Amino acid sequence: MNIEGTRNLCRAALKSKVTKFVLISSAGVYGVPHSIPVSEEDDVNPSNSYEQSKLEQEHAATQMLKDSNIGLTILRPAPIYGPRNRYGIGTILRMVALGQLPIISENINTLVPLVHVTDVVGAALHLVTLPQATNQVYNVVDDSTYRKYDLFAYIAPLLEAKVYYTRLPLLPKWLLRSLASWSEWKARNITQKEPKIEHATIDLMYNDYWYSNAKLKATGYELIYPDARVGLKDTIDWCKRNKWL
Repeated sequence: MNIEGTRNLCRAALKSKVTKFVLISSAGVYGVPHSIPVSEEDDVNPSNSYEQSKLEQEHAATQMLKDSNIGLTILRPAPIYGPRNRYGIGTILRMVALGQLPIISENINTLVPLVHVTDVVGAALHLVTLPQATNQVYNVVDDSTYRKYDLFAYIAPLLEAKVYYTRLPLLPKWLLRSLASWSEWKARNITQKEPKIEHATIDLMYNDYWYSNAKLKATGYELIYPDARVGLKDTIDWCKRNKWL
């Protein structure tokens, strides 16, 4: 879907003779970071099939547009949240709201990168107007450097969820990845619905992720939601009003 869909869009762009093409990829193409913050110059090393498909998506667009008059700009957003988000961060919000994550461990000390969907759209609209953004890659991420525990502790009261705080160690990563494998298999072969838990979510929980947004900000873009706490509160308020959780 990511790769062939991108090829279809490139064909349409070539046929329509547009001059700019902004591709929304993913910061996931870097894989698990070996050092942080990750910049656009760092190596890519996808760690799952989704991240690999996003990297191949970039390659497909670059190959198809390289000899055209279309300027390609690639955005690599951190995990996106905001109204209508159904997976990733949206899954976590829903699980907390439904009481499916009743225990929050203070040992979840790894960093989590986030970006509000408004800033992904805002960055795309900003960069498409800049000649110097042609044939460039930009990380799109807010200014937050929160621990996952801090964000869990922040969103739980906003979701009016009953949670217990503990210092107990986290469950083994291999165990949760096994549950994710079962959940993804069941979703794909039986329920035909979104999996309850995904490998990407487990990796996000257990590893440090932090991406540099210096290159994007150097173009003059000003984040609308630089602090994830503000964006998450607005998102949760929207979800409550629209019965989205």
